[in-house]
Amino acid sequence: MPHLNWVNWTYLPRILQWLALAAALIGAVFWARLLAAPAAPVTFEAPIAQAAPVETSAAAAWFDSIAPRLDIAISGLMATDEGAVAILSINDGPAKAYLVGEQLGRQARLTAIEQNAVVVEQAGESQRVVIAALPNSLHMPDLTRR
Repeated sequence: MPHLNWVNWTYLPRILQWLALAAALIGAVFWARLLAAPAAPVTFEAPIAQAAPVETSAAAAWFDSIAPRLDIAISGLMATDEGAVAILSINDGPAKAYLVGEQLGRQARLTAIEQNAVVVEQAGESQRVVIAALPNSLHMPDLTRR
């Protein structure tokens, strides 16, 4: 069997490095020419559509310059050592606790918590929201045995 002495295997890593460098250079030139070429203009002939009617949703009102009015429902009012806390539901959302001075929404801030109401300032106007009173005819069950 003939022996392969005509190949010098010590130069193989160096040859592979030069081949990899040449491949990288060819790839870089290929992509540079491809990306630098001007793109062909694309024209679309689309039918002219009529403008959709303007929708005044909550999302549209958010980006409008006029802040939307808030629908505030009072779930409860509490007095603590740190001050008064109002439990409010805003725009039918979940009830959350608010302190005086906190933001309730865009351009709306809780300015005061009273014994049976809260005062909200929105866009320079103050609005007083009174807590709903329980009906007088509420009947509590008797807890004693007869």
